[in-house]
Amino acid sequence: MPTTPPTRDSAPRAGTDASWAGAARFLEGRVPPGLRVVAPSGFQPLLGPLAEPDPAALPDWAVVAVAAPGTVPPRLVRRLLAETTPVYANEGYVVFARRPTFGLANMRDTVPVRRLAETAAAEEASAAPAGPTLLEASTPKASAPPEAAMVPTALSASPGIPRGGLSPEALAQQVPVPPARSLPPPSVVLPSPEPVTTPAAPPQPPAEPAPPAAEPAAPPTDEAWGTLPARVAALLAPAAGLRVAAIGPAARRLAEAALPPSAVLAAAGEGSPEGAFDAVLLLPQPGTAGPETALAARLLRPGGRVLAVAENAESLGRRLAAALGRAPGPPGLPAAALRGAVHAAGLAPLRLDGHALDPWRATSDAPPEGLAPQDPAAALLEEAGEAAGPRHAAWLLFLAAKA
Repeated sequence: MPTTPPTRDSAPRAGTDASWAGAARFLEGRVPPGLRVVAPSGFQPLLGPLAEPDPAALPDWAVVAVAAPGTVPPRLVRRLLAETTPVYANEGYVVFARRPTFGLANMRDTVPVRRLAETAAAEEASAAPAGPTLLEASTPKASAPPEAAMVPTALSASPGIPRGGLSPEALAQQVPVPPARSLPPPSVVLPSPEPVTTPAAPPQPPAEPAPPAAEPAAPPTDEAWGTLPARVAALLAPAAGLRVAAIGPAARRLAEAALPPSAVLAAAGEGSPEGAFDAVLLLPQPGTAGPETALAARLLRPGGRVLAVAENAESLGRRLAAALGRAPGPPGLPAAALRGAVHAAGLAPLRLDGHALDPWRATSDAPPEGLAPQDPAAALLEEAGEAAGPRHAAWLLFLAAKA
């Protein structure tokens, strides 16, 4: 008895499948609103409005059932495998991200992703129209060759262009053919022409050398922050036109390096009005995370976000320096202190990310010169931090929201 093909509504609901629950826990708080998301309808209460799976429109996030990839067109599954990153996978679902945030691992080599790729390839091959067999392709379709049915077509002569319709400029460009020159008889000797003397041109003064072209100015870089401003901009985006408060001695400098000029930036303090800001960038000092986070919660409007950025006191570099007997670096904050301050302020935690590694702390307190945003060393440290996770990263970025 034929079975009914799965539809988007055939996905299990919350609480009915362990694979669904695992994917739901991973997705909770990770997908910002306003993005294009493709997923089974069972995820709609968690992710909001879902888009139709269109192979021509690559989504920002996608959830594909491993056992039933037919709910998504095979062409779209192929694009997801080739152009996005699988950031989560279990026995039931694979989650793809078009621009994965920092700290998410690449699950491309896992068994569920390979199984999904094999199933989608098999479905795409079965859906392709079958071509002619070898016997059908080799059997002639007519007794005469195809060339016999071709009828030559005589080309029509191009109509002449009346000269009266041409412009004077076009007529002037028609150069008449010169008459043929007659050669003199062999007995006639032509006189050699007299040399023509041309007066020498007066000497010109030597030209002054052109001034050397000015070299283009190098783009300004911030050696202290490295690629951290780009991470801050991604977590607080869209920041255009938003009112952003900066709390902490270095928070304003980091906000100016990260946010677009259209963002309204202000240094916040105890005298700032309550609920007047859409977002708060917080760089708490060691031992002051609680009061500063409470101030951020008071300044935020309902629904606003706070991003706390702090050096990780338990990073891999600091622990390596301690194991080697090196002097400890500048004090930082552990992830537990940031999490406790967020909960104490009544904020809802959204995500905790790590940024880059700091192996230089094993030898000194100064980062290497390869931390400019355009330097390949920054990308290598960022990639290593993504694989290691927040526990080992040099920077902690804690994003929370006000209810």
